[in-house]
Amino acid sequence: MTTIEKDSGFVHIVLQPTSICNLNCRYCYLPGRREINHMSPQVTTAIATSLENVNQETQILWHGGEALASGIGRFTKLIEPFEHLRSIGKIRHSVQTNGTLISDKWCEFIKHYNMGVGVSIDGPRVSNARRVDWNNNPAFDRTISGIRKLQEHTIPFRVIAVVSEINATDTDAFYEFFRKLGCENLAINVEEQEGLNRHSHIMLESGARQFWKNLFQSWAASPDLAIREFDRVIAWMRATTATNPEEHARAMKPDMWPTISTSGDVVVLAPELMAARPKEMKRFVVGNVLEKPLTAIMKDAREAWYAQEYRIGVNECRKTCPYFSFCGGGHASNKYYETGSFAVTETRHCRNYDMSLVEGVLDALNEMR
Repeated sequence: MTTIEKDSGFVHIVLQPTSICNLNCRYCYLPGRREINHMSPQVTTAIATSLENVNQETQILWHGGEALASGIGRFTKLIEPFEHLRSIGKIRHSVQTNGTLISDKWCEFIKHYNMGVGVSIDGPRVSNARRVDWNNNPAFDRTISGIRKLQEHTIPFRVIAVVSEINATDTDAFYEFFRKLGCENLAINVEEQEGLNRHSHIMLESGARQFWKNLFQSWAASPDLAIREFDRVIAWMRATTATNPEEHARAMKPDMWPTISTSGDVVVLAPELMAARPKEMKRFVVGNVLEKPLTAIMKDAREAWYAQEYRIGVNECRKTCPYFSFCGGGHASNKYYETGSFAVTETRHCRNYDMSLVEGVLDALNEMR
């Protein structure tokens, strides 16, 4: 008798189809971007088999190095084992790409598998100075060309932009660029200290708060582009006026975020933990899908040393942090890469991304009254 898993512990799965990337972005946290390691169809077949018994829709994100560097032929073999699950609505695919390799054939592939598309671009040309290839050539024009190709094929796309002290000054130009770009949604990642990026241009807390305030004001003047972070803040504010904030925090569905490498190794809690150096990363591997079903790995992963340590940190956040109902306890990878421990509470990333976001929006709203 088949057992249906009612609590898999995850809603998203991140799959690394290849380690290689054609760009060498200065703030990238991933090691081994020049190494040629490709995921095999045996890995995706094993994952698909395990997902047959999961009673939910699972979001599969193909991400990192550059997913499209796999090539269409290889990617087709990777994705085919999931076709039955996709046909019955159990999974949905999305891909995160730097956009430089998007072609007519890739657009046909994306449409055939009904994939969501995320493009990484940091704003106007001047904001993309650190997005370069291995010969130090700017990637901006090639990314824009890939975006235009998506638009020619009427493929909607969202954007992830990395913001640092380098490109966070002119929020009017920043917002207007994305408003005219044609993306459906803008997500903003404040540059973080993680993986290989241990010495980055991370904003000071005051600068982050000012950035969020200014961006909210730019957005409020023409709010016709969805911004992930403002959607989060507004939803939280509405929830806290209707219910107890702690109830809202408990209602946030936990997600273990299994991330599966080209070899089938699984880490949990944060895709960025896959960016640890090889010896370091071995401490985070909770299993391999070629040796054990993903669902079984995930049951065991709840008791992994760093999952237990992270829960300690989250519980301390619940006790001590006034922002807990907004963020739910912080990001595991930031805790580890900033401090070496998952059991800590406040991090620099917390201050720049969660706390400063809330405070910046409140500052803007107060001025707009």
